[in-house]
Amino acid sequence: MSEAARRSIKEAATLRQRRAADPAASAWVSANAGSGKTRVLTDRVARLLLAKADAARILCITYTKSAAAEMSKRLFGVLGAWSMAGDAKLQGALTALGAELPTERLGEARSLFARALETPGGLKIETIHAFCQRVLQRFPVEGGVSPDFEVIDEGQADTLLAEARAEIFRTLSSAENAALAPAIDLLLEGKGEFNFGEILSEGIKNRTKLEEFLNSVGDDEALAKSVRGALGLEADEDLASIEAACIADPECSYADLRRMGEALKRGTAQEAQNGSKILAFVGANDRAAHLDDYRDIFFTDKGELRKRIANKATLDANPGLDAIIARETQRFEAWQIKRRKAKIADESIAALRILKRIFAHYEELKRSRGALDYDDLVMHTLDLLRRNSNAWVHYKLDGGIDHVLIDEAQDTSPDQWEIVRDLTGEFFALEAEATRRLRSIFAVGDQKQSIYSFQGADPRRFKTMSDHFGAAVSGSGRPWAPTELEISFRSATEVLRAVDAAFDSEAMRVALTAEASTVRHEAERIGEAGLVELWPAEKRIAREEDADRDWTRPVDERLESAPETKLANRIARRIRVWLEEGAPLAASGEAARAITPGDILILVRQRGALFYEMLRALNRARLPVAGTDRMVMREEAAFLDLDALGRFCLLPEDDLALAEVLKGPFIGLDDEDLLALAPARRGSLWRALKKSS
Repeated sequence: MSEAARRSIKEAATLRQRRAADPAASAWVSANAGSGKTRVLTDRVARLLLAKADAARILCITYTKSAAAEMSKRLFGVLGAWSMAGDAKLQGALTALGAELPTERLGEARSLFARALETPGGLKIETIHAFCQRVLQRFPVEGGVSPDFEVIDEGQADTLLAEARAEIFRTLSSAENAALAPAIDLLLEGKGEFNFGEILSEGIKNRTKLEEFLNSVGDDEALAKSVRGALGLEADEDLASIEAACIADPECSYADLRRMGEALKRGTAQEAQNGSKILAFVGANDRAAHLDDYRDIFFTDKGELRKRIANKATLDANPGLDAIIARETQRFEAWQIKRRKAKIADESIAALRILKRIFAHYEELKRSRGALDYDDLVMHTLDLLRRNSNAWVHYKLDGGIDHVLIDEAQDTSPDQWEIVRDLTGEFFALEAEATRRLRSIFAVGDQKQSIYSFQGADPRRFKTMSDHFGAAVSGSGRPWAPTELEISFRSATEVLRAVDAAFDSEAMRVALTAEASTVRHEAERIGEAGLVELWPAEKRIAREEDADRDWTRPVDERLESAPETKLANRIARRIRVWLEEGAPLAASGEAARAITPGDILILVRQRGALFYEMLRALNRARLPVAGTDRMVMREEAAFLDLDALGRFCLLPEDDLALAEVLKGPFIGLDDEDLLALAPARRGSLWRALKKSS
């Protein structure tokens, strides 16, 4: 494509960015990755300041502290550059921003840096939690919190939750927690110790949603009724009652079951085993105790119906047996579905009762410390804004905010949206009157990039709130500028086309956006080289090396047959070929040149097995690689070597620490050296080592 076409695309993208940054209109921006979201947000704040908006009345809500810091850095970088720029350079920067000023007013732009620095309390570029903290510190009595409350971060909250969980299990014998013992026994028996812990951990992760549900249903009886109702069960239908009803079902003919059991006992070994289970079930005084064995006749371990219970010879020798089997299979299948629901309900109720007590103790721990977590900040602020008795609080807040800007709006939770809605409730009332000051709402986000359910986020609310604010702004007679930024400055055309093709189906569109809209990206970097290759997935193939693995090798050593190892080796080989053959790298505006190691970037979803195997593969292939950009100090080999040396110095009788030092880089012994020294020693390894030297 010609340079003129590329320039046209870039101009179109710039015009949309300018439209979104125009402070005269409230804007709702749906932006693709790489389309300049942060730039638009920064440009809008700069243009608000140029339009003489009071810096203290601008509120920017970002998603994370790092995002807030990045935006502050960019904004002050822009304003700082303006303060030092000459007339021509400054005018060019303002023209690019879409905010031209006459020469005699350029001093206003240069003064913005000082104005921003001198703003009381600084520019309000902060997370929603920091904003809520500031509001509650200003109105603690109205917000129902201690004036000197302490905010705990997520790590501290996790520590308190772990403490609350441990305390519940330590005090099971107390009158307060004794009632939880049956619930704990039920979960441990049904799920096992490991899954029991995982269930509680997952519940704690979703504490906010679960607490909302638990508070809405009330006591334990209402909780059980709600859970069972959600599964289509009656309030009194638990696992025990359903099993009893299954055994006492009038449609069950125990005479027919006895015939079935006796017939199967005369068949093959497997049939005889099933026949014995049937007869044991039929003849037992406590049939419930044999119900699981009886169930195994009809269902596999995966819960699927068995294809065959009796073979052809047995069916031919026992006329009518096939009808009995078919009737009992159909009856028991219906009961099995209900039984499975009851088991899920019983275990869910047990888990929720345990979590309810953990959450209650967590709240007690927070109160004893005068602490609020992030969720508390949001909930107390929302409650503060919702109370009619706090009208003067609304008045004070409304008088201090004229412009609200929301970054990463797709990840804003429903409660956080309610705070924004309450804050801006009076923004556009009677806005058409000329006496009212300029006020605006701005949000930028992309449903496709939502971290679903993170901090309770609901990406569907992005569209809902767009409709709400669009109606409010338009109804006030103020301009409303919904804008889509589809042009990406980050990726080449081939990459973006591959992304669009991957989501070019109704099912994917429905899963990705609330409106099920077509996913469309447009590249600004047209004409630049790009290629997408799809490689077949690497699968683990069982090999002899798995079965005959040397037991003396490290237990965490990855085999060459591991998919991560195979993929890493394959990528390393491909890169080696590129470099050895001088594969050409072509880009727009420059001649093709040979590819270099610095041109290659390998992206992984997480720093897991593939990440470390990739580093090993590149090093084995003697390819220059930057290495890991993040490390856990206590897990690094160098740290562990020093740690072992320190433990040995503190306690020379620590044989394990000394053995680690001897085999480490400080001494360099191997296994044969240790085997010659350690097994036959008398006393400590340190004493044996001194005697041998």
